[in-house]
Amino acid sequence: METAVNRDYSGEILLRVSPESGRFIVEEHKKNGVVSYKEISPLDFYNTIYGSFDQEHFLRSGLLPPNCLQVSFCGEDKYFVLWNPELRADIFYGDTEYLDFPIPRMVFGIRTLRDGRAVDCSMGVVADEPPTGDTKMYHYPFSNVYDDLRVCVGNNVLPHFKSQTQLSKFPRFLLGIPNNDDFFKESHKDSQIFSYDNLAYDSQIDAMAYCRRAEELFELYQRCANRRQVETICVNFLRMLESTKLSVNGHLYFVPRHNMEKVDIFEDFVAELSRLSRNQTHLMANSIYIIDDAKQRQKMTEEFYSAVKKEIAEYQERADYFIKSGCQSPSVMDRWVLKIQSLEGKKQHYEDVLRRELDGLDDDFATLKLLSQELSFRAQAIRSQRAA
Repeated sequence: METAVNRDYSGEILLRVSPESGRFIVEEHKKNGVVSYKEISPLDFYNTIYGSFDQEHFLRSGLLPPNCLQVSFCGEDKYFVLWNPELRADIFYGDTEYLDFPIPRMVFGIRTLRDGRAVDCSMGVVADEPPTGDTKMYHYPFSNVYDDLRVCVGNNVLPHFKSQTQLSKFPRFLLGIPNNDDFFKESHKDSQIFSYDNLAYDSQIDAMAYCRRAEELFELYQRCANRRQVETICVNFLRMLESTKLSVNGHLYFVPRHNMEKVDIFEDFVAELSRLSRNQTHLMANSIYIIDDAKQRQKMTEEFYSAVKKEIAEYQERADYFIKSGCQSPSVMDRWVLKIQSLEGKKQHYEDVLRRELDGLDDDFATLKLLSQELSFRAQAIRSQRAA
């Protein structure tokens, strides 16, 4: 088959553009030496280019991270909008850490370059409902959020993501950066005054009675601790007891004997919660002493291994994240160094209780120690730089 040749238009074609007049002149040089000119409109030129585009060529986003609401392209840059499924996070405000702290429903924006490096981000608060185009956006009051919802991360370095699916970890990273109220504005938070208006009359419904009841419940909500807040207190107390959760249904924990005197305080706390409960929920905490024999110690050893391996994995992930993201907060890094040391102390206590060496965790702890030393070194280096 003979290759098709464009015999009529095989010469040069030049496009001359006059910015001042907005004219497009096509200059065509044919083989016989004839030169022809044709003026075309900018719209015709656009339609010609657009029409030559391969309609079967699709832009591929790649595998998107979980809970991604939208992805936009600008050259090789990408901008992702992520819906955060979590309503609790570890928050740092100033120099204080609040573990498992309740947070509102939030969305996060992040712009990445071709190599996966994050260069810009934003965050906002939305209603806790399925997102739509009409979902209202509110300001997050802390973390140096500008009026346009962009976030100033200070000296913190945004992470580099090897895969787009790793972007699902970005909300945890951003919320883990120490918060402050440098950009706080009263207009960014709702009024604490309960109000009602636009009441339509209905002979079958006493609207004012419902409003008064709603106001009473709202005041009660402001005074009372909710279930999640109570759970946070209980979890933190159980951590202080160096307890190990048993891998069975329910809330059963093994507490070393040197902390048994504190169990009485915990039982009194739970009893008081039960007495003050507003929804008639009965709470109870009972302690049972376990016979100290080889069989029980073996069972507790297995439970300890299972529980502590999960803690070590979590601590390794957080420490590694602080190192790779270039965390610039010495106080945050010092707190995690102390947590790692506390976990190692817990292991030593359990070795005394179980009367055996828990050497099955040595490799895991060795890696965790290296990360802890790196965090400690970085914290000292940052303090030295600031003092210089």
